[in-house]
Amino acid sequence: MVNHKHLFKWLQKWFSKIACISYAQSIILGYGPYDYIKAAVGVLPSPVDKSTNLQTLVDFECFCNETLGEAKMASLLGEEIIIDDVTEVLMKELSIQPNYRNSLVDVIKQMNRKNLAVKQIFNVANIPVSEDDPVHCKLLYDIWEALDDRSIPESFQVTKSINKEDENISSWGDLGFQTPLSDFRMTGLLGLKCLHYLAVEHEAMAREALKLSLKLEAWFPFAITSINVTSWIMEDIKDNNVAIFFYDDESSPIDTVLTLHVLYFFSFVEYWQDHALNTVFEFKTVSTNFRTYILEQIDNNIEAVLDDPNWDNNGNHGSKLLKEVVKKLMSETGQS
Repeated sequence: MVNHKHLFKWLQKWFSKIACISYAQSIILGYGPYDYIKAAVGVLPSPVDKSTNLQTLVDFECFCNETLGEAKMASLLGEEIIIDDVTEVLMKELSIQPNYRNSLVDVIKQMNRKNLAVKQIFNVANIPVSEDDPVHCKLLYDIWEALDDRSIPESFQVTKSINKEDENISSWGDLGFQTPLSDFRMTGLLGLKCLHYLAVEHEAMAREALKLSLKLEAWFPFAITSINVTSWIMEDIKDNNVAIFFYDDESSPIDTVLTLHVLYFFSFVEYWQDHALNTVFEFKTVSTNFRTYILEQIDNNIEAVLDDPNWDNNGNHGSKLLKEVVKKLMSETGQS
């Protein structure tokens, strides 16, 4: 299905050259083969004939990054954006006709909202987890209480989980931490929020995953794995692999990350059971393969949802699309 998508984009570019029209313009207007035939004889679709949808936004942003460069696009978009100036630049650089200025303005506004959302995500990730912050401590205590019935460990420095003098003594290592505060150094408060949401909002499944992580011959550290999953999602956001979910007028970007984290984490647990061979030292190899696998699964299910005639393709509802993708993937793996 992904190859089919790439073939369609190649044909779009080819038809654009034949019809002597801007490929960027054809993306915004959602040209199909019939539109290219009309364009070749000088009859272009009316600006009101087409509506901007999620895939259009993703395709247009990708083309802008490829053509103008990510650095230039980053300099054009931001909190201090001047829409008219950016519109003029893109119309000139991408050869978009004046008739379609309003359509371009709408796309620019949506791209800017999405990029500000991504900036918000990384701002949260840049907040260090601190023992001096009572909110951070409360999140960690909530995680413990959701996953373990014993009393909370005496301090965050109690981390031994193997060969303890007393197995009844609570330790953060029992949840798969090395040292709870420094473990989040790559993902900051975002990683903590993701683990908290996973443990508290999906307590039953999280407890099962924790038990599984300890029983498997090729065990894996539950908490560290969750933090790694958050870092994978951050990389996939940077690489625009999951950009479509952040074009959204309804949900907060952090909520979208939390949902993605649940999907990635439980999918990884399932994948680990099927692909881990002997020891935790295979974590890097298995996780690399998993990341390719999960993105393929997400892409395939995005296409399936968008191709469904019952799907409302108007408006920017990336979070709604994500929920449908999660529903499909979870049902395929037998998870709820």
